[in-house]
Amino acid sequence: MLLIIISISKVIPIIKPVLEVFFMLIAPIIISFFIYYWLRPIKRKLSQGKYKKYSGIISALVLLLFIGILAAIISSAGVVLVDQFKDVFLNSDGMIGNYKDIIQEQLSNFNISSDITKKLASVLENAVGGIGNSVLDMFSGIGDFTTQIILIPFIVYYLLRDEKYAYKKLQSFIPDDKKDRVNSVLGTIDGILASYITGQLLVALILGGLMFIGFLILKLPNSLLMATFVTITSIIPIIGAFLGVLPAILTGLTIDLLLVVKIVVLATIVQQIESNLITPNVIGSKLSIHPLTIMIVVIVSINLMGIFGAFIGVPTYLVLSTIIKEIYKYRFEKDKQ
Repeated sequence: MLLIIISISKVIPIIKPVLEVFFMLIAPIIISFFIYYWLRPIKRKLSQGKYKKYSGIISALVLLLFIGILAAIISSAGVVLVDQFKDVFLNSDGMIGNYKDIIQEQLSNFNISSDITKKLASVLENAVGGIGNSVLDMFSGIGDFTTQIILIPFIVYYLLRDEKYAYKKLQSFIPDDKKDRVNSVLGTIDGILASYITGQLLVALILGGLMFIGFLILKLPNSLLMATFVTITSIIPIIGAFLGVLPAILTGLTIDLLLVVKIVVLATIVQQIESNLITPNVIGSKLSIHPLTIMIVVIVSINLMGIFGAFIGVPTYLVLSTIIKEIYKYRFEKDKQ
């Protein structure tokens, strides 16, 4: 054991740079796979028939179209979002600067003791301040961040262009007697990921749009920023919409408690529409996971990998569970023989 410990201590300086490169690349690779599944249906639709031989050109055009749409959205709404973000999180004279006093004043109307009121106000102030700090921390390592952003379009392009080549290359490593079974598993995993990623994105966009309309009706300040939070977090199933509405609730606390009630009612109505109408029709029954299982997976993923883990926890669980089920089925059939 002592020799093993000493050996590990000697190897760590060699492994550390490799791990740093791995963690720098894992985020753009996962994001690229998400974008790949979003763009793949368009690319495949355009690559049918006589246009198959132009796969590389079509992949580039689809990617450029996506980047153009994204750039147009950022250029039109980006300035507004930045201004609203500064107003909420960075401006000391704005919302955050007076959060504690405003919330204490609102809570005092309920005749709550001053100590409890101060503690609640501190918790809420720290929560909102934490959101701003988390977003800023994402951009703190600007060098790494820039490298990752530059990598993403290249990875997406080669995934779109070379998907058939990669599949054939993978086939060469599979023994002939197991190809049918492995292909079946790979097809199942691919279908699950495609359904989850494309479906969850569409659900998130619909939820964000509904919440934005609701926020405008309620005349909530910084409605676009608050709806953007909902859209991003709604990619996380079940609990994402509730996490996304927290900044709106905290903003409402600084204005009027009745506004908070209205926001909660709005979020509840939209969540019911999502769970009963949107998700069943968009994603369907392909992802038959119990909501409690999803909540546990998301919570464990957040504890292991932070907020990034919340986005990849469920698809990772879906892939692993499919593989484990197939291994168990294979072992059962083998023992039966």
